[in-house]
Amino acid sequence: MARTTARVLIGTGLVLGALVVPAALAAGAGAQSTSTVIGPHQTFFGLVNGSPTAPKIKVACPEAVRPHEMGHPVSGQTIAVRSPAPSTIPTGSTGTRATTIVAQFATPSATAASSVVFTRYGSKAIPTTLLLPCVGSGTLVFSPVPTSASAHSETMTVTYVTPCPGVCADKN
Repeated sequence: MARTTARVLIGTGLVLGALVVPAALAAGAGAQSTSTVIGPHQTFFGLVNGSPTAPKIKVACPEAVRPHEMGHPVSGQTIAVRSPAPSTIPTGSTGTRATTIVAQFATPSATAASSVVFTRYGSKAIPTTLLLPCVGSGTLVFSPVPTSASAHSETMTVTYVTPCPGVCADKN
C-alpha cells in the first residue's frame, strides 16, 4: 500500500512539474519583454492597473461630486505598455519608425502633462499631478512616436471612479 501511494505521489509530482515548468517559463518570457526597448515592427498593448480591458482609475475628489468636476489620481496606480500583443485584445503597432509610445489621457483638461512616455516596455506610476474626471469614462490613447504609415495607436476606454470616503451607506 505504501509503495502504491508513493508511486501515485511521484507520478502526480511529475505531471504537476510538467504543467508548472512551462507556465513558469512563459511567465518569465513575458517578464523579459518589460525591459525590452521599444522599436519598429512591434505590436503592443496598454494596461491600466494591470488590466487591458475595462480598467478603472481612482480619482480623489470631494464627497459631493458634481458633473464635470476634476480631481487627481489616487497614488499607487499604474499604466503599462507590453509587447508582443496577444491577438485577443486590441493592439497598437509601432510601424516602421517608432521608438517611443506616448500614453495620453484624453480629457477636457488634456495637456502635455497628461501623458506618460515609454521608451521601454514596462510599468510606470500614473502621475498624481494629472487632472482627471471624478466620475464617468474617458479615453487613453497609446500612440507610437515617430509615426509612420504602418503605425497605429491603441485606444482604451477607462472608467474614473471616486473612492467612497468613510461609510457610503451613511451618506445616502
